[in-house]
Amino acid sequence: DFGENYKADLVNKLSKKARRRLKRYDALLRIGQSERAAAELDMIKGSVPKKIKVLAWLGYLYIKARAPGKSLKLQNMALGAKTRKDDYENVFWRLYYPITGWEEISRQSKERGVDPFLVLAVIRQESAFDPKALSPANARGLMQLIPRTAKRIYEKLEMNKKSGAPFHPDVLFDPKVNIALGVSHLAELISFYNGSPAPALAAYNAGRKAVDRWLKINSDKPEDEFIENIPYSETGEYVKRVMRNWILYKRIYNPEFAVTGMDR
Repeated sequence: DFGENYKADLVNKLSKKARRRLKRYDALLRIGQSERAAAELDMIKGSVPKKIKVLAWLGYLYIKARAPGKSLKLQNMALGAKTRKDDYENVFWRLYYPITGWEEISRQSKERGVDPFLVLAVIRQESAFDPKALSPANARGLMQLIPRTAKRIYEKLEMNKKSGAPFHPDVLFDPKVNIALGVSHLAELISFYNGSPAPALAAYNAGRKAVDRWLKINSDKPEDEFIENIPYSETGEYVKRVMRNWILYKRIYNPEFAVTGMDR
């Protein structure tokens, strides 16, 4: 367990105040108070050296506290480091492309016939794993769903009957609900575009009407040319980044990854 190995090396180098916060972090995690535990790490990170090993260890602790987006930001700081030992490479990539909510993502993905690593790729790009993310366009939660679209899917899946409650935009801040609706929406788009992920991702970002217009012009083009010819620069960049994320997730995690301790 790389996190525990790093802990043994680093705890003694922390200030007394930081060590007390780390003890509170451990105690809060044991009683399921993940958000408060992550807040303790927020107070620690400003007082520790910005060294690769420290960033990796704090990233690991953030993931344990179900705050992978904060781990991702820390690893951004490590990207510019000129020296990364080989034994750190694996650790870095797993922290930079974290996994959280795997049980729900894999279950929903299996039900809808979507690659769970594609779902992770979308979440990483859309919200950086922040379940409370709110965009200027009112897109909400992990998969950044617009309430109008989410309401349609919520009712299509009869979640109003199952939950006994009508749709409300704030349910999109619930990770399980957001993942269920987001995966269903992504599956719809992939099916509509005959299993092709690029136009599906473009539609996830820009809407189907725009993508249908582009496909009329580029109907005979291979996928990579379609992506390059997307007229909305933001959408083109979005599709490229999600596709890159998807490839890297599949390279970093083998299919049997299942339980690595990073999803708890």
